Amino acid sequence: MDILEFRGPTRWLSNFHPQPILWRGITFPTNEHAYQADKSADPRIREIFATLQKPRYAQLLGPEIRCRPDWEQDKLRVMLEINRLKFANEPLREMLLATGDSQLVEGNTWHDNFWGTCLCETCGNRGLNNLGKILMQIRQEIGSSPVPANLPSA
Repeated sequence: MDILEFRGPTRWLSNFHPQPILWRGITFPTNEHAYQADKSADPRIREIFATLQKPRYAQLLGPEIRCRPDWEQDKLRVMLEINRLKFANEPLREMLLATGDSQLVEGNTWHDNFWGTCLCETCGNRGLNNLGKILMQIRQEIGSSPVPANLPSA
């Protein structure tokens, strides 16, 4: 069964899910914090993002900062890497694997057609669903890995 939005019982797929990750030497409370912080090349600004109490605050502050020059070319790689970190942790790793071959779609109503697919009538279920594609790539990677991604091999 396909997952068509990352809310309710599937909120753990969202970048807002509270799973701390260590990214660029800073511990962020969620992937949203890390992603928005990485837009800046300034380590002081990145530290500020790590202290924000809610991922929504990081999401709102992100567009207000000056992006590093290579941001547009690097943002997909950043999202992939921070999600690899998130899903290297149990139980999230096993939960992602348990989605089997389901399509993972970051369905939304806020017109995010880059990371997800907008479900509102005016958008007509259009979108690139890049976050969903990244999560399905990670699921495939960890499914073919004999050792959990966060454990060293013997």
